[in-house]
Amino acid sequence: MSSENNNNVQDAVILEQHDYATKGEAQLVQVEKSFATLFENSDMKKHLAELKKKYGKLKVTSLDDKDTYEEVKKAISVVRPLRTGLEKKSKELKEDAQTYIKLVNSQEKFIQAEVAKIEEPLWVEREKYEAMLKAEAERIEKETQERYDNRMTELKSNGLKFDGEMYSVREISIDAMYVKGIDDEKYNSLLEKVKVANALNIKEEEERQAEAERQRIADELEKKKVEDARLENERIQAQLKAQQDALQKQMDDFNRMKKEEEDKIQAEKDRIERERKQKEADEAKAQLEKEQEAQRLAEQQRIDAENKIIAEKAIHFNGLLAYNFNTQGWSRQVEDESFILFRKDVLADDFNAKEYAEKVQKALTNQELRIEQERQSMLNDTQKVTEYISKLKEVQVPLLENSELNTRLKQLVQTISDFK
Repeated sequence: MSSENNNNVQDAVILEQHDYATKGEAQLVQVEKSFATLFENSDMKKHLAELKKKYGKLKVTSLDDKDTYEEVKKAISVVRPLRTGLEKKSKELKEDAQTYIKLVNSQEKFIQAEVAKIEEPLWVEREKYEAMLKAEAERIEKETQERYDNRMTELKSNGLKFDGEMYSVREISIDAMYVKGIDDEKYNSLLEKVKVANALNIKEEEERQAEAERQRIADELEKKKVEDARLENERIQAQLKAQQDALQKQMDDFNRMKKEEEDKIQAEKDRIERERKQKEADEAKAQLEKEQEAQRLAEQQRIDAENKIIAEKAIHFNGLLAYNFNTQGWSRQVEDESFILFRKDVLADDFNAKEYAEKVQKALTNQELRIEQERQSMLNDTQKVTEYISKLKEVQVPLLENSELNTRLKQLVQTISDFK
């Protein structure tokens, strides 16, 4: 532990003993004291408030606001050492804490391993006994369930049925849990009662089925009489209907032949009328196509003439303005100035394409000069010299016949290359 940090710990203990209720409060005071050394007169809050008041409202409003830009750079040079100093101080204060944490973790792992050697065998014995208890309970439950299932199967096979609430047969009604809980003697007595009740149900059901069979035979005889009468009536009705159908067929055949003849006459009239209308339509279509073709040729000649004029004028501003096929126009935005041309503008007699192109080129040149000036203004002296030397290095060095001049030139080139 460093001497400074050791002193800090001792100071924290003294603070805790005299003025603070908890060790945490004393440690917090000591940490604040350590970080306060980074600030003037160790008054951290006052110093930060002064910095915020002095630099907090600095705002660069435009590219021409160079004074504020210089103030911002100066403010950074003042504030940045506080941040880097803070990071360094924080790292120093954390080193001892990290060492202490590693020691605590190591001792914890050792003690846990020793306790596990004692505890884990005990858990094995406990789980072994609990497993035996569980197995015995499961065996008893299985035997009880099997006995219950066998009893219910036997009772159901002797007529016991579930009515939604209880298992019943005649006047006997029992709950399933009753069957599960009674001993063998009570169960056997219950089984005998169920068998007797079921035998009575079987006898009554046989008598009911015999009576139902007698009634079924009587009903079938009655149905046969009714069916025979119905069939005879249907035979008579079918005979009458056949006679009516024959007469109706004769009338339908006559009407059909009459309609077919009328349809043939009407079809011939319709064919003649369709041919007449088709002829008129074909003649009208041919005349329309002739007129449309004449209009199309005239329009194409007009467009070709306009395109020729536009092509001759567009030579001057092609590459300077971008063409849009949707609007059929040329355009370009140069800073705040918009250059927009449409076909009608180019076709105008007073439109001078060369002068317009020179105007666009001038705006582009001015824009490039302004951008370069702004870029140069952002460079410091070192960057400007470095850029200048880079441009000099791009110039091809001439080979001179005069050896002395050649040597001096090489030395000059080497000096420029070595410049940093």
